[in-house]
Amino acid sequence: MAFVIDFTDSQIQTFAVPLVVSAIAVGLLRYLMGPWMGVLLGSLGIAIGFLASLLLVQGFPGWPPANALAMLPYIILAGMVAGALVDQADNPIGLVRPLYIGLPMVIIFWLGVTFYSAFRDITGTVPYALLMIAGIIALQRLHDDRDDGIASPVALLAALAGLAVVGLVSGTSLARFPIAAAMAILGFLLWNWPRCRFPWSTAGTLSIGGTYLALIAFIFLQDRSMAIPLVISFAVFFVHPLTERVFMPEPRMSAVVQLVVSLVPIGLAGAAANYLV
Repeated sequence: MAFVIDFTDSQIQTFAVPLVVSAIAVGLLRYLMGPWMGVLLGSLGIAIGFLASLLLVQGFPGWPPANALAMLPYIILAGMVAGALVDQADNPIGLVRPLYIGLPMVIIFWLGVTFYSAFRDITGTVPYALLMIAGIIALQRLHDDRDDGIASPVALLAALAGLAVVGLVSGTSLARFPIAAAMAILGFLLWNWPRCRFPWSTAGTLSIGGTYLALIAFIFLQDRSMAIPLVISFAVFFVHPLTERVFMPEPRMSAVVQLVVSLVPIGLAGAAANYLV
């Protein structure tokens, strides 16, 4: 009896595909692009893994996107291209800050104007402005924690897990997408823990960080009563500097401590969402 993988199965699309494709893509980037550029751009494997899952679910959308979710492939691709170009630049520092400010503003403005009739008055503008600020902070935190190659993807893994918990508790069908993105990050971490082989690059921050921002915006705009749980889950971006100061773990255990402590805001976010449902 032949073994056949059913790629139309939602469990395969959400869990197996992003994990396996991400892990393979990271290795292929290293093999095809060499020991310097392949290593530098290894985090692009996460975006490739999540994009594969996303395309299995909805196909590649036409232009312009027909709905908010159809924006995601374009956000991922834009982050991949912009990040890869910055990572190869001779002086990337001058390019990074404008991108970390500009990308969240473009994503939220595009989403709000196109699909939610935003920015028509001050009251309607405030939630989108706060989402922009949250996106800028998240991307900056990922940049600040990038040095060991593990803290930033672990922070994103925890942040996406928080989104998934809030989404599952609130009953939104969008919960599968942060789960898939988190599985893609696990594919990268299979290479990078306990020993770091691939640094965290600007390409990873812009592509998957941009994905996180879009997903938190989707969940919030679908159900604004989830604002408080989402804010609580956002605290995971500040866990790494806290654990480094308080616990001072040895390098190989730093990611484990970071992830364990991140379970606190994730659990609180889930409890708050359950209370508000």
